[in-house]
Amino acid sequence: MSQRQPQVLKLSITNNMEPKLEWLQKRLHLDDNSLSKMIQRLPPILGMSIPDNLEPKLDWMQDSLSVTDEQLSIMIQRSPHVLSYSIHDNMEPKLDWFQNQLSLTDEQLSEMIQRYTVLFNYSIPNNLEPTLDFYIDALGEDEALALVTRVPASLMYSLEKRLQPRLKQALDTGMAIDSKLVSLIMMYTDVKWNRKVEIEMGKR
Repeated sequence: MSQRQPQVLKLSITNNMEPKLEWLQKRLHLDDNSLSKMIQRLPPILGMSIPDNLEPKLDWMQDSLSVTDEQLSIMIQRSPHVLSYSIHDNMEPKLDWFQNQLSLTDEQLSEMIQRYTVLFNYSIPNNLEPTLDFYIDALGEDEALALVTRVPASLMYSLEKRLQPRLKQALDTGMAIDSKLVSLIMMYTDVKWNRKVEIEMGKR
């Protein structure tokens, strides 16, 4: 931790780190082991202000997503990096984007972010939007939106390394492009996908 974030060594134990650890443990209902894992994953938490950063951010997330203390705790433990993001520059625009693009109700949006809090890590212009456009181009808008709503992790796959080259292979070998095939493009390992391409080429 100190090698990754040497600044923590400059923080006061009694005035900063100790009260912050106690506050986080109480606010997120963490046992000692869970608290330790969270801090190890994101040491900069120790340098964040409680009143100016941590408290308003956690309160905003809880209010915006209508989640319980337990649900909020699970989200933060899964993806503590969200605590380093700006509400107005990152999280709020992303919630709006997901809800508007996928036509989600408040409840559906909450459920999606609870399961895939890591989506906050992805840029709208650089990742989310072009990936959604890829699915729309491949399947048509209705079918693409249905797929992404059903499998939000579909927005997390690399366009350059997986989706685009595999779609080109599928087209080159004459595969029928539908939601089932696109799901395979997303989720198949390289071994499985290459085997499928070989089989399809053998049919030609």
